[in-house]
Amino acid sequence: MYTFIGAWGTCNKIENLLDDKKTWAKVVFDAAKNEAKFAEIKKTSPFADKMVIAVSYDNGGTSFYGDIFTFANANGGVDIASSIVKNVICSKGWAIHDLDEYMLTFEKLRIFGNGDAGDVEIFWMGCGRPGVKSPESAQRRQ
Repeated sequence: MYTFIGAWGTCNKIENLLDDKKTWAKVVFDAAKNEAKFAEIKKTSPFADKMVIAVSYDNGGTSFYGDIFTFANANGGVDIASSIVKNVICSKGWAIHDLDEYMLTFEKLRIFGNGDAGDVEIFWMGCGRPGVKSPESAQRRQ
């Protein structure tokens, strides 16, 4: 059992979060940076049967977490998987800049070759730059 402390107070049972996918996305995103914790939390989440990719666009680099290696192996390698992730985010009109963080869930494991990503959910986890309120913020498009 995990304790989650959020804007609504403390929940002693993580199962209480099942109806709130954005909160679940935050919990799974945070867990993705720890492989053992990620596997345990993912299997109790609404994303248990999906490929979960967490991505942080750092200062000049990109960090991937979650199911990235399984996803990359099925799609021709990390470079192609990275390109798929970037294209899916950009297809929503969302920006990819330093300090943006996203979590994506893919229904399909294999995308490379046919270009069809299938049903993908994208959660913007935030940005470390001050004043950025959304992934499509006008000031960021410059």
